[in-house]
Amino acid sequence: MRLIDMVRTGQFHIHPDVRATLDGCGINVASEANAAVPIEITNVVDWLQSDWYPREHRFDELKDEFADVHPSFPVSWFEFKKENGRRAVCCVVDEDGDWIVLLIDQCLDGPFGHTPVVAQVGYVEFPGDIGGIRFSYNQDEPDGQRSARFLVANAAVPALMAQTLMHCKNVSVVQQPKQPKLIKKSTRNHGVPPSQFRTIVIDPMKAATRSSGCPRGEAGNKQRMHVIRGHYKTYTLDRKLFGKVAGRFFFSSHVAGDASIGTITTDYIVKPRKTA
Repeated sequence: MRLIDMVRTGQFHIHPDVRATLDGCGINVASEANAAVPIEITNVVDWLQSDWYPREHRFDELKDEFADVHPSFPVSWFEFKKENGRRAVCCVVDEDGDWIVLLIDQCLDGPFGHTPVVAQVGYVEFPGDIGGIRFSYNQDEPDGQRSARFLVANAAVPALMAQTLMHCKNVSVVQQPKQPKLIKKSTRNHGVPPSQFRTIVIDPMKAATRSSGCPRGEAGNKQRMHVIRGHYKTYTLDRKLFGKVAGRFFFSSHVAGDASIGTITTDYIVKPRKTA
């Protein structure tokens, strides 16, 4: 059973350290789970583990790490597998358009077993008048610095990376097909049908071929996969867009290159998971 469905049916705990914060934000975890758009991001987290996490980062300042980020949904639920269970990041858009970030953790070998725990809460401020993306936390909490680093690495970064990819023009967010037998079983056993997840599907090879003038299949055409940031280009009368149009245009971000041939550490490139 996915974590979102366990939370929807009341099968979860709230850590005592975060209960007051949730009450102060007016967050009802089960209600947010019912309103959320669920997205499976295990593939995104696999990429992060091979590229982003091994590098040095300032945990409290994320504005230089992600491009073209803004929330796609009022409530997003990003869920993924980990070694000893599953983890979810529930991102609720507040009245300022920023994210309230909830880390929901399942630790099969922990004291609660299969039951997920709402373990931490933080905030992601999106670009605006004050500058770039910033992560906030309660510095008065015990061991706040270490807790904040954990929340950034395991909640804010996976959610922001997934959200960045969702804005790329050669990335699709695909609805997973319904499974009638599973729907019937879940409704019978838990009183609710299972949440219908979406997955992030990237088509980097087509983008790489399209962005170069080489025929497909040539060795020189292969590039390591990376996110090209959204950017402006100005076309003059001497150098028109498609030979026809002059002016300034914005090109949205997109993924290019081939993940199977490696990574570029200065961009959002990841190596594929090795298979046996």
